[in-house]
Amino acid sequence: MAQEALTKAQQGQVYDEAIHILGGNVNVISRWQQDIRLRIIGRAGETSAKLAEQTIAEVTKLVDRNYRLSDASQASAQEYLAELKRSPPFTLGECGDEQRCGNFVVVFADPATMKEIAAAIPLRPVYQRTFDRDPTPLCFFSPFQTGYMEIQQALVYVRDDIPPDMLQTCLQEEIYQSFGMFNDAGGSPFFSFNNVVEPKSITRFDRALLQAIYDPQFAPGAPVFRVVKRLMDNLGFDPFAE
Repeated sequence: MAQEALTKAQQGQVYDEAIHILGGNVNVISRWQQDIRLRIIGRAGETSAKLAEQTIAEVTKLVDRNYRLSDASQASAQEYLAELKRSPPFTLGECGDEQRCGNFVVVFADPATMKEIAAAIPLRPVYQRTFDRDPTPLCFFSPFQTGYMEIQQALVYVRDDIPPDMLQTCLQEEIYQSFGMFNDAGGSPFFSFNNVVEPKSITRFDRALLQAIYDPQFAPGAPVFRVVKRLMDNLGFDPFAE
């Protein structure tokens, strides 16, 4: 959307949608505190891996975190599944060799293989059930949090047969949301997280909300309403003014 002036009603919609994306007015935020160790699984092609790394680089720059690419990236999905089965119980990021381990894993796989990976991790039941639907989703994300709302690990799944025009959309949306913007705002003209399966791009409102979450004054567990107040201040919006 062009950066024209928004009406008070539109500003109010941005406010309401941001609150929803973060889980509701009485909720608290989740966010990463540590740096990102990116591991890319699956041989979906150089373009896919490069775009995943570029998106992580963009997001970590926005939230003032460092990232590095794991030495163990580019294993096949089947090799990753075998690795998971060899070393229970599953931990996404903890192991004896931090150069190989990733706390942020992007998996390119066919649905059948990913269903096995989801069971081996195990992912939450809502993700387990997605593989029983037809068609299976093109992509999704799953964060792993502490009780104190710190995101310590995340997994992003993208089908390895994804249409080329949806690759960037999937990677951007799922990676951005893995940094604390967990809900979709259906039909939003402002935020790209709107449950519409079509090519789209990250918006200035997505980026502004992400930066508000990672404002240095906040920590995991900060009230959502305070973070969204920071967003509105940063945008120069005051939908409640007379």
